[in-house]
Amino acid sequence: MDIIICVDDHFGMMFNKRRQSRDIRIVEDIVNMYPSQYIYMNTYSSSLFSNYKIHISNTFLQEASADDVCFVENESLLPYQNNIQKLIIYHWNKLYPSDYFCDLNLNKFKLLSSTEFQGNSHDKIIKEIYIHEKN
Repeated sequence: MDIIICVDDHFGMMFNKRRQSRDIRIVEDIVNMYPSQYIYMNTYSSSLFSNYKIHISNTFLQEASADDVCFVENESLLPYQNNIQKLIIYHWNKLYPSDYFCDLNLNKFKLLSSTEFQGNSHDKIIKEIYIHEKN
């Protein structure tokens, strides 16, 4: 499966049960990458993608198959690490207060590409695409 996350410089994903960003340019970029696929997510994330093809379930990570795409904001990814084929990380070189962090170890992934684009709420958003290096 492909996993998409947004993090700050310390891999923080949330603070006080709130997402760190809701930049519409990230959502548009995700939908452009996967124009014909449903994007799996939980109820919390669904408001960001209300006009797009989404699969909403609070057990979406268990339901997703190898070919599915999952947008993750507030779920542990470590239990699914071996199922991840591609990891897409959006960040913006900022450090926000965080109390929920991504628990993946990037040592298991290889960086394929890194690109920058102008966001709506951030001057520069960095998008990194990794593939899982399975032993």
